[in-house]
Amino acid sequence: NPTIEYLTDETFVSNEGCLSVPQMRANVDRCLEIAVTYYDREGQQHSEEVRGYSACTWQHEYDHLDGILFPNRVTDMKSFCSWQVFQEFRQAAYAEHVTELVKKWGA
Repeated sequence: NPTIEYLTDETFVSNEGCLSVPQMRANVDRCLEIAVTYYDREGQQHSEEVRGYSACTWQHEYDHLDGILFPNRVTDMKSFCSWQVFQEFRQAAYAEHVTELVKKWGA
């Protein structure tokens, strides 16, 4: 039942994987600031603003509700790789990329 409102045009290149697409990863652009509204199990409405890497995670999971998987959102087809290739050749650089995001926005 959640809804997402995009609060900025600023995006982050998130290298994503998913249990629905085992052992694969690729780059997806995600908005860095979103407002999320949802109802909890007791029917209480909640609204919050989510920023940084947490906003990327919310968008990834929200996509599942519409049957969208990360390959449908890939922005650079050359970024597709196996988990093994990511770990060996790309993980260290991506960790630095995320570290800079966390410094700016927090989790």
